[in-house]
Amino acid sequence: MSTERAGNRLRPKLMSFDVFGTLISVRDSSYEAFERILAASGAGDIDVRTFWEHWEHRNIAHYWEPYRRYREICEQSLADTFEHFGISGDSRLIAYYFDAFPGFLLTTTSSARSTACRGAAAWPWSRISTTISSP
Repeated sequence: MSTERAGNRLRPKLMSFDVFGTLISVRDSSYEAFERILAASGAGDIDVRTFWEHWEHRNIAHYWEPYRRYREICEQSLADTFEHFGISGDSRLIAYYFDAFPGFLLTTTSSARSTACRGAAAWPWSRISTTISSP
């Protein structure tokens, strides 16, 4: 976090929050994109949830490696997942996932119940998407 001092208080110049999985329902929101990826790869018979979970686990494994852009990690994870499932697919199809960002569901928690609302379209996704995919 970049900061400036004002008296004895820190004044952050930038704050960053990871909202994927906490405020944004990534799994539910991206299944359709992954169904498109599987269909485009001739593997529409693969269970999308099982495929997505493997892809996500590969993402997490790649987070521990030297820094790369999120998009590069996602693309590599898709290549890994295609290989795991024996699918001859193009890892650049991860673009379907990034294209889906504006439709992602926001998740709110009320008591023990979770509900999702369509509010993501109002967010400045173009800036977020650009940030995620820029070097």
